[in-house]
Amino acid sequence: MALTTRFLNELESAKTWILFIFSCFMLSTFCFKGIINTFFLSDDFVLLKNINEFGPFGIWTIKNSSWIFFRPLISLSIFLDHKIWSLNPFGFHITNIVFHTINSILLSILTFLILKHLKIPEKGRYFISYASGYIFLVLCTHTESVSWISGRTDIIATFFFLASLCTFLQSEKMTGAYYKILSVLFFTFALLSKETAVTLPLIILLMDFYLFKSKDKKNLIKKMMPYLLILLIYLFVRSYLINNPTDYLFTRFNIKILFKILIIFPSRIFIPPLGKFFIGNFGIPLNAILFLIFIVLFFLLILKKRATIIPKEIYLIGVIFLISMIPTMMLSVSSTDTQGERFLYLPSAFFVILLTLMLYNICNLKYFVIVIFIVLIFHYVHLKNCNKNWILAGQISNRITTEIASLLKEKPIIIINLPDSINGAFIFRNGISEAIELCCFPKKIPEVCIIITHELKDLSDLIIVTKEENTIHAVLNKNSILTREDDLKNNPISKEFSYKSQDFNECHINFNSELIFEKNLFLYFSKGNIHQLK
Repeated sequence: MALTTRFLNELESAKTWILFIFSCFMLSTFCFKGIINTFFLSDDFVLLKNINEFGPFGIWTIKNSSWIFFRPLISLSIFLDHKIWSLNPFGFHITNIVFHTINSILLSILTFLILKHLKIPEKGRYFISYASGYIFLVLCTHTESVSWISGRTDIIATFFFLASLCTFLQSEKMTGAYYKILSVLFFTFALLSKETAVTLPLIILLMDFYLFKSKDKKNLIKKMMPYLLILLIYLFVRSYLINNPTDYLFTRFNIKILFKILIIFPSRIFIPPLGKFFIGNFGIPLNAILFLIFIVLFFLLILKKRATIIPKEIYLIGVIFLISMIPTMMLSVSSTDTQGERFLYLPSAFFVILLTLMLYNICNLKYFVIVIFIVLIFHYVHLKNCNKNWILAGQISNRITTEIASLLKEKPIIIINLPDSINGAFIFRNGISEAIELCCFPKKIPEVCIIITHELKDLSDLIIVTKEENTIHAVLNKNSILTREDDLKNNPISKEFSYKSQDFNECHINFNSELIFEKNLFLYFSKGNIHQLK
């Protein structure tokens, strides 16, 4: 009778999980259906060109290139998509969406496996686990990772990272080495996807110590040895292939970094970009202010419930969350748009578990469900708004590539101005030459020189470009921001002119001779289109 009851409970549990998995795929389709046909953007073109020329591991095998990354599995994923879909972005986006959905499911499984070792009722475990998966799925700060093809690096690395943790936790209650081997294998794949996975052994050590109460040092060393061995081999190979192997992994620590990890990053994971609140010349991100208010309210509610001790599981997940942010602490995340949010993709998984645990501890089950529903609606609305920028960026990218290809002649191309991004969604920060080359393949394209890149706030942004004798005068719309000068030193065309910026919205380009206008094709971008300067 006991065996029958247990079987029926497990069957009911399996049905619930199947329904949850199905609902995750339905929800992700609903959230990201608008970006499925979005055209390639910025780095996408560089990756495609490298794959096209150098094969399945072309991204990290190019010598004398600043594009060398030791991320062979990402290179392989782009290669396979390219082989299957050619230059149709549909399939590339499907890969991103499927991996993101599976990550949400894996996060729910990981949460459930962690909570099984904690004093939380079974019903509560299911609610917290499913809530974590759903929130992670619709989190509006994931658009850069999911909606941008090149953002898949963090998605795929997180997939293997979470899979390694899940199989490790499962291995502790199973006999045999099957799950242990799988966990180490997944860790290896995570490292081969992105270097941020280096923190996984430390997280596994923490989980083993806290959840399984491991006190036998020999047994602990035995468990950790395969992970540490793989990590050492990885660092050795990476140092052989890359001149500066630790540049991205380790950095100096200071109070600014501490503030970023404790306040800025957590606030940007959960709260959409809101800009800054200025006190004189000092700006504080509004996200950080709201996050601090939330933390204060949480502690007040804990005190109101007379819970003088914060549940230990919150400390555990909180420490894991901080550890997961270590490799990204020198990177920047914008407080005004979505730029850099992909760096928070992996840490956001642990932040979501932490958030649901905190909410569960301060609310009864009824209010917990209501709050989770409100959070889901809030993030879904902002997710759709952020995706509009990526859709628009894709339209602009497609239009620019097509229009330049139609104007192409044998003359070298000088592009006066080119949109870098629109509200944080990249357009052509990189990759314009590669985009034209892929569009015109197998025809050889002439030299391309970009003088100005700038941000767009709207598709209708007007850029006025006029020519007087040997000088071009460019006035950007007030909503546009001059972001950077392109690196022109190695471009032979750059020797023909000098560039001077008067302010953030106006610049002069002085040419050595009027003959340059006969030798080159001059183009500029304004009101959503490429125009030829005559």
